[in-house]
Amino acid sequence: MAESAMDQVVAGLRAAAAEYYPEKGELKNVRIVGHTPKQDHYIYEVALDFGSRSERLAAKIYRSRSGAAAQEAARRELDNLQHVHAIFEKRGLNGTPRPVGDFAAFGAVVAEKVTGLPLQSVIMKSALLPGYADRGTLEEAARGAGEWLRSFHRATADMPGPFDGEAFLEDMEKLCISCRGEGLPDEATVTILSGARAAVARCRRNLPCSAVLNDFTPLNVILGETGTGMSEFGRMARRGTSYYDVAQFLAAVVAL
Repeated sequence: MAESAMDQVVAGLRAAAAEYYPEKGELKNVRIVGHTPKQDHYIYEVALDFGSRSERLAAKIYRSRSGAAAQEAARRELDNLQHVHAIFEKRGLNGTPRPVGDFAAFGAVVAEKVTGLPLQSVIMKSALLPGYADRGTLEEAARGAGEWLRSFHRATADMPGPFDGEAFLEDMEKLCISCRGEGLPDEATVTILSGARAAVARCRRNLPCSAVLNDFTPLNVILGETGTGMSEFGRMARRGTSYYDVAQFLAAVVAL
């Protein structure tokens, strides 16, 4: 399935890639230079050869028992990419991959590759290598990630939304109960829920809303030479509570 979809992607890129890079001249070749299997998709790295230099793309191929499900997931992600990239381009912001072509009908999303090092790698090195964190690399990377997320939320800001404290506490309690099987002790649950109730009591009734990535984790935050970027937009929602991305990121850091 993934191989046949990639055949369609390669054929489509050969026909249309020059439209996205008119300054590069004639397209000489389209090459697949590697691939990485993920839980619900494959990531293929594609090289577009233009004379003396190449451009790198990332082709995500969704895998599903239902072709319609893969097409729907690809369409949703492509729409998200087009939406966010247009906003960032208008505001002169960087860090979002430019979509190249429309391959959703094949369950695929193709975009310019976000090159760099995942923030997760920097965190793990800081945890495992003595003295690595003292170089300031982790602090600089964390600041870049925060600045990028703040720019993303500001660029996609929407009207504030009401905060349902009771629903939040109910979700927290269900989450704690589900974690008992993973070893969360009862006394920790009591501490978590009592702290959550105290925080909710102090919380404002309206919270800032914007587009929400729902996948802002250190693995998807890319640190490049030209700045910080984000590589995953498949789960993005056009509107949600902005703080959710922050909470998810911090939870991922604690897990690491």
